Amino acid sequence: MSLAEPTPPGARSAPDSGAERILQAAARLFAERGYAGTSMQAIAEEAGVCKSNVFHHFASKQALFEAVLDQASRDFRAELSALASAGGTLEERLLAFLAGHLRVLNRHAAAARLLLREIRSADEARGRELAERIIAPSFVQVVELLRRAREEGLIRPDAELALAALLLLKINLFRFESAMVLKHLPEVGLGEDPLPFQRRMVALLVRGLCAAGEEGGR
Repeated sequence: MSLAEPTPPGARSAPDSGAERILQAAARLFAERGYAGTSMQAIAEEAGVCKSNVFHHFASKQALFEAVLDQASRDFRAELSALASAGGTLEERLLAFLAGHLRVLNRHAAAARLLLREIRSADEARGRELAERIIAPSFVQVVELLRRAREEGLIRPDAELALAALLLLKINLFRFESAMVLKHLPEVGLGEDPLPFQRRMVALLVRGLCAAGEEGGR
């Protein structure tokens, strides 16, 4: 997180290296123990700072929790912005998106696991909050990338872009969550290098399952 970026909600000042350590420590502990099971004292000890230093940067545990998720979300949106002017074939663009998305997941692995944990345990109100505040801004950007490709004639006019965006996001998320199981399934071919798997998934998404001359069995 650079000083040029907006200050996370609840942060009292622009984050420095100490605040960065706090964010990383909080992400790890929230992902492992959940929100209720993580204290500010535990975060301070994990970050190697005093508890008052945590409160110097973040007004409350809730503010720190939101800042962890916001940081990863902003990083992903920055990756998407860099792809906004990318050219190439549809498959090349989708592969570039998947590579960027996976970079963010790996760079913010603890925050990604935290968000997935929150999604799994969310009630109606929390689900709406997560969708609107954390997920929707990035999701809209993914849909816009696909919309631009459609405007250039790379995607058919009747394609459901929101559903395509969900599938793209799930390709990496499913690998991120389930790699230890997926790599043992027959014919999946999940290796350490993500590119071959991503190429096959993009080819399947772009070309579909229909036999030549068929359209959805009609």
